[in-house]
Amino acid sequence: PQDYFPKFSWEVTPQYFMFGDTQRTLLPEEVRSIAARTDFLCIEKSHGLRSLGAAELGARHEAVAFKQLKPGIKILFYFNSAYAYPFTSYSKELSPDKIGRNPELKQFLLVDPETGKLAHRRNVFFFDVLNPEFREWWSDTVAKGVSDSGCDGAFIDQMHGFAWLRADKSQEVQRAMGEMMATLKRKMGPDKILPGNNANQAIAKHVFPVIDANMFEHYN
Repeated sequence: PQDYFPKFSWEVTPQYFMFGDTQRTLLPEEVRSIAARTDFLCIEKSHGLRSLGAAELGARHEAVAFKQLKPGIKILFYFNSAYAYPFTSYSKELSPDKIGRNPELKQFLLVDPETGKLAHRRNVFFFDVLNPEFREWWSDTVAKGVSDSGCDGAFIDQMHGFAWLRADKSQEVQRAMGEMMATLKRKMGPDKILPGNNANQAIAKHVFPVIDANMFEHYN
């Protein structure tokens, strides 16, 4: 246990909440209901996007609301390390209709070797973790998102780097992902929480030492 972790007690099984609504932010009664049930939550990737214009603003809106009601609550900012979701102000040009005008961001994305075009799933592009300039941009961006949103850390999703798409470089991808997470941990600061989805899988073995993965054993 670390001092910056959320409260834990064996008396009542703690709950971890993770939610998001692209269209709106929470109503006051929803904030009260959630705060009564948990000391630990994550604001999902596109929360408040339509009403506030950017996901980090949605996260900040909820962080202010929850911390006014319950100062000790711990809130995580969401960011993906594999899929290039265009929901924040930092990543909004990673969409199909905007990426062409930003060559700097475009070089951070994986290219499909069969088509020669940017690889994607349902028009969501893939990050190229083997690009050192991308790793620097990504860690700066997530650290800024945590700071701008007033959150207590970041929940990192999809820490696989699409290693299976580059079987000949799979180990290199895994090491690069571990390096990127260690860099983020350093940039956020020692008192920020960094849990990661799939941190317990073999493909993320280089990530595990720097991720607060074990804390979720108490919340599952």
